[in-house]
Amino acid sequence: MECHIFFADDSLLFTKADDSNVFAIKKFLEVYVRASGQAEGERFHSIGGQEILVKAMIQSILKYVMSIFQLPKGLIYEIQRLCARFWWGSNLNNHKMHCCAWSRLCKSKMEVGLGFQDLEVFNRALLSKQCWRIMKKPESTTTRIPKACYFKM
Repeated sequence: MECHIFFADDSLLFTKADDSNVFAIKKFLEVYVRASGQAEGERFHSIGGQEILVKAMIQSILKYVMSIFQLPKGLIYEIQRLCARFWWGSNLNNHKMHCCAWSRLCKSKMEVGLGFQDLEVFNRALLSKQCWRIMKKPESTTTRIPKACYFKM
């Protein structure tokens, strides 16, 4: 490992992308999970922890890409399928029953859902926001760069 940053409950590890470093990080995380008592059988996170993982990590990582590109529906479906499998505790060897549809989990908590994002709708909203910026703020840097790249005459 070349660098690490620890802050409260968050950890960032930076390393060269090779097999020996990946193996070392994996071993370190296995020791950490055992020492911290976070391993309970097959589940490593509470329901709240899983919800935060899906919302903050899996869905938020895509935000930048989705604000620039329209993702293919097949890719969005596959990402949401993987999120659902993670949520219900499935893995490659063990498929568990999904107790309700992903679309229901994407409803707000006030509508008796969990507030997960429908990635197709979110993608469309982010692209619409970019279009709005281009039309309403034509002199801003975030407008001039795409115009220079894509709207040459």
